[in-house]
Amino acid sequence: MTGIDISGEKPGLLPTPEWKKTAFKRARGSNLVSRRDDQLWSGSGLFARHALQLAHVASVIAGRGTNFRPRLVIGLRDASGKVKPIAPIPGKRIEGVSDADWDA
Repeated sequence: MTGIDISGEKPGLLPTPEWKKTAFKRARGSNLVSRRDDQLWSGSGLFARHALQLAHVASVIAGRGTNFRPRLVIGLRDASGKVKPIAPIPGKRIEGVSDADWDA
């Protein structure tokens, strides 16, 4: 979840083999890789996310780990018409990623 300042945000889903074991019934010894997995790469199927979550991830990658909560409102206009900006809310910085990985 991004932590945006509106209610109702639901977490996305990035399915793992462990999640699939509990979510789907299959015959013993069957392969965890199924035709559903190819839908992950096409942007459909089990990989549940919304555009804001994808944009948030892209901004963290572009900022090389710098993380800010998305905001719906960036400022408030007073009676005189002057806009008072609302300060960004920093999130937890992503650590432990090498420069080579950020560059990739």
